[in-house]
Amino acid sequence: MRAFQSTSETVTATTHKVQEIAKTESQAKEDVARNSTALSNHKSNGGSMTTDSNHLVIEQLQKKYDLNAKQAHDWFHNPKTSDQRAARDQIASGLVQKEIARSGEASIQTKVQEFKNDYDKRKH
Repeated sequence: MRAFQSTSETVTATTHKVQEIAKTESQAKEDVARNSTALSNHKSNGGSMTTDSNHLVIEQLQKKYDLNAKQAHDWFHNPKTSDQRAARDQIASGLVQKEIARSGEASIQTKVQEFKNDYDKRKH
C-alpha cells in the first residue's frame, strides 16, 4: 500500500510541475505576442517620439539618481515629491531642447508639441 501512495504522490507532484510549466509557457507566449504587436505598431507608425522620449527620460532618471528600472519608471509616472517632479520635468525639458537644437525648430515643432501634450497628460 505504501508503494501505491508514494507513486500517487509522485504523479501528483509531477502533474503540478507540468501545470506550472504550462502556465509559465502560456504567459511567455502572451508576453511575446504583446511585445511583437507593440514593436510592429511602433515600426508601422515610424516610431513614436513620445514613447522614445519617455524612455529616454526614464533612462536619464536611472543614471542621474542611481535608480533601478522600476524605481525610475515609478518616478517618471508617479513622482512622490515636488523634487522628483521637478527633476523629471527638468530632464524631459533638456531632452526636448536637445532634440530641437539637433533637428531644427521648424522641422520638429509638431513632434515636440505631441511630446509635450502626452507628457502633460502622464505627469499628473
